[in-house]
Amino acid sequence: LTWGDGDDTTCLSWFGSGTKYNDLFAFLRFAIPAGTEVIHGEVCNVWSLDVAAQGVSLSACIAEDGYPRVLNQTFILASKWSGFTRMRFSNIRPGKPGEEVFMVSRACATSYPMPPCRDVRVAAIDVYRLFGPPEPLELDNRNGGDVLGDLAFVCTQGSGDAYRNKLITYWRVNVSYSFGQYMFCNFDGRENSCSGDPAQLRTVGRRGGQMQGEGPHLGQCSPNDDV
Repeated sequence: LTWGDGDDTTCLSWFGSGTKYNDLFAFLRFAIPAGTEVIHGEVCNVWSLDVAAQGVSLSACIAEDGYPRVLNQTFILASKWSGFTRMRFSNIRPGKPGEEVFMVSRACATSYPMPPCRDVRVAAIDVYRLFGPPEPLELDNRNGGDVLGDLAFVCTQGSGDAYRNKLITYWRVNVSYSFGQYMFCNFDGRENSCSGDPAQLRTVGRRGGQMQGEGPHLGQCSPNDDV
C-alpha cells in the first residue's frame, strides 16, 4: 500500500506482508436482494450481505447496466473497531485500466522501509498505551503514543469493548531520535508481534497520530505538534 502524493509517499505493509488484494464486490455472489435506491436520479437494485459472526454488513446498489453506483461497508467489531463507509461511483468507464496501474510504486520499489531519521540525539520521551491482561506489561513490539497520539487512538478505536476494562499506562523512555518507519504491532493472544519488514525492528518506529498531520512521510521525523 502506498500512502501520499508526489514526493511525499510512504510504502506500508498493511497488516502483514502476506495480505492479498480482495475484490470489494466479491460478496455479491452471496448477497440477497434488498430493495432499490435512487442515485443521481438513476434507479439501482440493492444487494446486501450480513455476516453477524464477523460484525460486517455489506451492500451495493447495482444499476441496470450491471455496474455499481454505491458500495456500503459497516463494521461493528466489539473487540476494537467499528465504522461505516459509503462509496459512490460516477463517470464509470468499463475496460482494462492498463498495466501501469498495477506497477509497484516508487516508494515501495526503492524506499521501503524508510531510512532512519538523521537526528541522532538520545532523550527521554513520554509514552502512553492501553494495557490489560493477558498481554505482557512491556513496550517491546508494541505501539504506544504521546498524549496527542494516544488520545487520537482512544477517540477512534479505544471506545470498543476490548478496552473498557483496561488501564492507561505511562512510561518514560530513553530513545534515539533516529526513528525508523512505524510498524503495526499488537498482542496476538500469545505474544507481541509486528507486521512489516524485520529491518524496521532495529529502530523505534514513529508516525503522526492516526497517520494524520502535516509532517512528511506520515510524520516519521517531523515534530507532529498538530496531531
